[in-house]
Amino acid sequence: MQDILIDDNGDFLLDGNNMLIRSKSDNQHKMLLLIINKGGFKESPNATVGLMAYLESENVDELYSDIRRAFTDDGMTVSALGINTSGKLEVDAEYTN
Repeated sequence: MQDILIDDNGDFLLDGNNMLIRSKSDNQHKMLLLIINKGGFKESPNATVGLMAYLESENVDELYSDIRRAFTDDGMTVSALGINTSGKLEVDAEYTN
């Protein structure tokens, strides 16, 4: 998927006065789906996960279900999902189109 790139603060990445566009922005889409709170997209209030809401939750199955739903609804196939031994969330998902 091709998209305008943003930095870690959500600002557009610029080259001079031009916005940068990358032909492979899948990882950026995944990151945005994970970090934007539910309701963050007015047109699709349930499109995102809102990871911060799960920080103190002990229900990891609900988190996994929410991630699978958000990624599947966005056109991805989720192959693997889990938390590795260092506590990092790992999602193996690719767009099917």
